[in-house]
Amino acid sequence: MSNEQPTRREAIADAAIEVLAEAGSRGLTHRAVDAKADLAAGSTSYYFRTRLALLEAVQARVNERQLAVMTAVAEAQPRTPLELAQMISSHMRAVQADPTLTIATMELTLEAVRRPELRPGVAAARSRFADWQKRMLRAIGGEPSEDLAQLLASLGTGMMVELLSLGEAVPPEFFDPEVQARNFQRLLGNY
Repeated sequence: MSNEQPTRREAIADAAIEVLAEAGSRGLTHRAVDAKADLAAGSTSYYFRTRLALLEAVQARVNERQLAVMTAVAEAQPRTPLELAQMISSHMRAVQADPTLTIATMELTLEAVRRPELRPGVAAARSRFADWQKRMLRAIGGEPSEDLAQLLASLGTGMMVELLSLGEAVPPEFFDPEVQARNFQRLLGNY
């Protein structure tokens, strides 16, 4: 994300991300977003008339913000499995410290189960994540196949779910870069 001030639509979408992360999909209402953004009643519905329009705006903003995070991580340019694992461990700790964007992503993914209109956005985000996985593995000397990238995207998503839902019971291996590096090498050696 840039250092520029967000537009009114972006600011509303950012507030909606916070509401979604704090209150879940059922708590995401136009009024709740107005309150979170400290706007006059009706402001959110002026910009996003329907709940679906609001969800789509949130999804677009989440994807934009996640792309900025993935780009920043990729700019560190890991060269070894250990460097990549260290980056991932660092990112996981950052998600633990501020899980808002990740929780909102999970809520949108679950909402797509009930609202097929959101599925293309979920699929596009997953495709970007799988492509990012391939770039990172190539950076450390691997030549990952498409099926490995898809597997890693699913594993990464599952790890984030467990990271946030297990709390203190998260396996310590999640944060051990040496364990993760060995696993990357094993995966690359078998694919």
